[in-house]
Amino acid sequence: MIQLDGLAKSFGDRTLFRDLNLTLSQGQRLGLIGPNGAGKTTLFRILAGEAKADEGRVVLPRGAKVGYLPQDVGDLGDTPILDVVLSGRPALLEAEVAIAGVEHELAQASGEEATRLADTLGALHETLLTHGGFGARAEAAAILSGLGFARALHHEPARVFSGGWRMRVLLARLLFARPDLLLLDEPTNHLDLPSIEWLEETLSRYEGTVVLISHDRAFLNRLVDSIAAFDTDGFHLHRGNYDAWEASREERRARLEAAALQQAKTQRETQAWIDRFRSKASKAKQVQARVKALEKEQRVVALDESKAMRLTFPEAAPSGKWVIEAATLSVGWAERVVLRDVSFTIQRGERVALVGPNGAGKTTLLRALAGQIPIMSGEVRLGHNVVSNFFAQHSSESLNPANTILQEMERAATLETFPACRSILGAFLFSGDAIEKPVRVLSGGERNRVALARMLLTASNVLLLDEPTNHLDMASRQVLLEALQRFSGTVLFVSHDRYFVTELATKVLHIEEGVCAVYPGDYPYYQFKRREAQTHQDAEGAGGAAVGGARREGDGALHSRRDKRRAEADRRRAWKERFGALEAEVAQLEASIEASEASIASWEQVLARPDLYATAEGIAAARDAQGALAVERRNLDSVLESWERAAAALEEARIEWAAAEEEG
Repeated sequence: MIQLDGLAKSFGDRTLFRDLNLTLSQGQRLGLIGPNGAGKTTLFRILAGEAKADEGRVVLPRGAKVGYLPQDVGDLGDTPILDVVLSGRPALLEAEVAIAGVEHELAQASGEEATRLADTLGALHETLLTHGGFGARAEAAAILSGLGFARALHHEPARVFSGGWRMRVLLARLLFARPDLLLLDEPTNHLDLPSIEWLEETLSRYEGTVVLISHDRAFLNRLVDSIAAFDTDGFHLHRGNYDAWEASREERRARLEAAALQQAKTQRETQAWIDRFRSKASKAKQVQARVKALEKEQRVVALDESKAMRLTFPEAAPSGKWVIEAATLSVGWAERVVLRDVSFTIQRGERVALVGPNGAGKTTLLRALAGQIPIMSGEVRLGHNVVSNFFAQHSSESLNPANTILQEMERAATLETFPACRSILGAFLFSGDAIEKPVRVLSGGERNRVALARMLLTASNVLLLDEPTNHLDMASRQVLLEALQRFSGTVLFVSHDRYFVTELATKVLHIEEGVCAVYPGDYPYYQFKRREAQTHQDAEGAGGAAVGGARREGDGALHSRRDKRRAEADRRRAWKERFGALEAEVAQLEASIEASEASIASWEQVLARPDLYATAEGIAAARDAQGALAVERRNLDSVLESWERAAAALEEARIEWAAAEEEG
C-alpha cells in the first residue's frame, strides 16, 4: 500500500496541485492523465524521490523500491546494453563476481579453509537464486528481444544507439529490476506496434504496482484498471479504463453544467428579491440574511473544456484515380538494402497505414515516395495531378531554435500564404505574444504543433505523414484524426498509436525484413489476417510434430481434436467480427450517400426557382448555391468510391469464407 497524503506543489505563483490524496494498492494499474503542464511528470518525480513536495508526504512500505522511466534519457556510455539491463539487479552482479572469486579460491584450498569457502559459496548461490539465478541473463536477454533488440545487438555499447533505443534499454532495465512501484512516463513513445503489444502483455502480468502517463488511448484501455486525472475542477480518481473515465467525465460535466445553470437562476431570483425589498424596513432582517447567504454560497463551476487546435488540411485539385504505383522498388544505401523489389498501388482517397517493426523501412519508404532519397532500382510512378506534402518524423527538429514561432511560419510561407501565418498559428493555439516565443523554449508537443501548422501553408491532395501524433496530447491527436478523416485526398502514414491507426486506415502495408505485404482492408482486418497466418503456421508445425510422434498414445489425438475445434471457433469468431465491421462500414457509407443525394436534390430545387435570378442579391445567392452543389457532388463521388471499395472488400471476404468452408 502506497499513500500520498495532502501533496502540494507550486512553481512561483503557479500552483500545479494542492491537497492531493491517492492510495495505490499492490498490483494496481493506474493511468495518470491530464493536459500538458498539469503536473503529471512533477508528481512522478516526487514519487521517485527526485523532487520534493511543498506540502504533504509520500508513504512507502519499508524497503519498497521505486523505478522511474523519464521521457528523456542521457548518455549510457560504452556499457553493453545487456550489462545495462543486468545492472537493474546489482545484488545479482555482486553475487556473480563473488562466486567467481570464491570458486577460484576453493580450487586451491583444503581442509577447514575449503569447508569455510564451500559454506560461503552455498550462501552466495542462495543470494544468486533470490535474484533470478543463472537464468537471470536469459531473462534480461528475453526482455531486450521483446523490446525489439536482435540478439546480435545485446553486446553492442549503449552509445551507438539513438535516444529512442536507449530509452528502450532503460525500460528493459526497469522491467528486469522489478521495482515495487513502476513509474512509466510515456513508455510507448519510442516503441513500434509489436513492442507495444509485448509491453502491454508484460505489464499485465507484472506483480508490482504500475503507474503510467500515456497519450496512447488503446494502451490505457487495454492495461489500466483505474484513471487518475488532473481536470479543470481538481484531481479525480475513477475505476476503469480510459473510455470508462471519459464517459464518467461527460456525465459529470453535464451534471455540473445543469447545477451551475440552476444556481445562477436561483441567485438571479434571490438578487431580484433583495433589490425589490432592500428599501423596506419591515424586510431589512430578511434582506440581510439573504445577502449573507448569497455571499457564503459556494459557486458551482462547470468543467472548462480545454482548448483544442483547429485543423483542416488545404486541398489541391483532385488527383487521378491511381495516385502512386511502385514497381519492383528497392530502396536503401550502398551498404544496405532496406526494401527490395517492393510493388504496390495506391488509389485516390485511400488512407494507407505503414506498419512493421522499427527499423524495417517505413520511414525510408515514405522518404523515397516524397522524393527525399533516391531509389536504388525499380520505379515510383505518380498519378495525374498528384501534389504531395511530407511531414517527417523529426520535422520539429528541423525548426531553427533561434527563430520565433512566427518567423518559422513565415520562412515556410509562399507569397500567397504569407498573410495567413498568424491565423493558422491561432488555430494551433498560438496567439498574441505566444507567436513571438523562440522555438528553443517550446515543449515537444508545441514544436510538433508548429511543424503541423507549416503543412497548412501548402495545398495538396496526397499527405505523407511520419509519426504525426508524436508529443501530441489526447485532444490534439483526436483533432488531427478528425481532420485526416475529412481530407478527401490520399494519406500514407506511420503511427504507433493503435487507436489512431484503427480509426484512420482503410489499407495496410506491412513492412518487415525488406518485404512489403499489402492488406486491402482496415487495421482490424490486417490483425485478423496476421492471426490467421500465424494459426496456419502453428497448425503446420503441429502437423509435422504429429507425424514424428505417430506412435504416441491416443490422448494426443484427443487434444489435437480439441485444439482443432478451438481453432475453428476462433476462426469463425474472427470472421464474424470482420463481417460485422465491413457490413457496418457499408451501411454507414450508404447512409452518407443518401444524405448527400438529398442535399444535392435540395440545392437543385433552390437553383430551379425562377425568382432567384430576378435581383442582384438573388444571382449572388445562386452562385453560392452552385458552389455548394459542386462541393456536395464531389463529396458524393468520394463517398461512392469508398462504398465501392468497402462493398468489394465485403464481397471478397464472403468469397474467401465460402472457399474456406468448402476446404474445411
